[in-house]
Amino acid sequence: MLIVYSVLAFLLSCGLCPLIIKFCNKKKIFDEIDERKIHTGNIPRFGGIAVFVAFILFVVLYDFYTPYFNCMEYWQVILAFFIIFITGILDDYFSLDAKIKFCLQIASALIIALSPFYFKHFLNLNLPFEMGRFAIFFWIILCVNAYNLIDGIDWLCSGLSLISVLTFAICGFVKNWSYYPMLFLLAASIAGFMVWNKPNAKIFLGDGGSTSLGFIIAVIPVLNPLDTTYDYNQVLICLLISSIPTIDVVAAIIRRIRDKKGIFSPDKAHLHHKLLNIGFTKTTILICILTIQTFIGAMIVFSMYTGRRVGTAFISAAYFVVICLFIFVHYVNRYFNQLQKGCLQDCNLKKQNEDKN
Repeated sequence: MLIVYSVLAFLLSCGLCPLIIKFCNKKKIFDEIDERKIHTGNIPRFGGIAVFVAFILFVVLYDFYTPYFNCMEYWQVILAFFIIFITGILDDYFSLDAKIKFCLQIASALIIALSPFYFKHFLNLNLPFEMGRFAIFFWIILCVNAYNLIDGIDWLCSGLSLISVLTFAICGFVKNWSYYPMLFLLAASIAGFMVWNKPNAKIFLGDGGSTSLGFIIAVIPVLNPLDTTYDYNQVLICLLISSIPTIDVVAAIIRRIRDKKGIFSPDKAHLHHKLLNIGFTKTTILICILTIQTFIGAMIVFSMYTGRRVGTAFISAAYFVVICLFIFVHYVNRYFNQLQKGCLQDCNLKKQNEDKN
């Protein structure tokens, strides 16, 4: 039944996209072009609706027809998700003020922080009650914004999300987590959207899609899978699975504070911008980043079979590799700017601001 529902979720998500594109073209609802965006033309940005309408519908149907699965066990997650999702959709339509969006993200994160779903352990340590709740609160805020900011190239955010969700779905299937069917249904819904989001994209996720995916990927690891090996490395797995978008957004925050700019101000110094500036094509960037994310997913799945301490070593080594890759790209990008050979024409006045990139 899960396979059938997953195929139907894929077809529904894929089928909704052209209807949304037609609606957006009629109402002239397109993705705004700013300093962070690299696309041209009018591209609809309600793709998140296709993903989550398909996902929610088939989760409800699976819940109804499967007696051992009850999605209402996660009602706090459902409530917090809808706050993030509706906020993103409203932002796509009305362009909400950044402060309003941030307050609603805080409300959503607080719901989870006050629920049973928070970080309880770090390796062999039992985290203090308050620390675990603060950690999940901060983590949700970080991931929600990180996945939104990484959504700068066709297939990038959706591809990273698909691999991350599939990684947890495989872990859940192997370890028999009660909620693993939801993950396969979500993966199928994302894949259906990606048919229309492939380069050159006909539709974007929009804030409603990217922030919602960031929220879900942040929350999945704390849904109490009751597996000792996974529980031992839970925090490290969180850091690794979202390492590409979160390291990128942390670097962006540091960069903007250093340059005395607002932390939400757009720029063209994210990872994919730097790779474009170095001379990579969009296709090559996608292949490189998604290959790294696949490696990350494989390391997490592999760690489930190696025992707690060996798994910790593999996860930590993979995270260190990702950090090194970011550092390497940063200095290569700066070198290209110093030589005034960067490929982005408006890369922050290459010569004058070479140290900022």
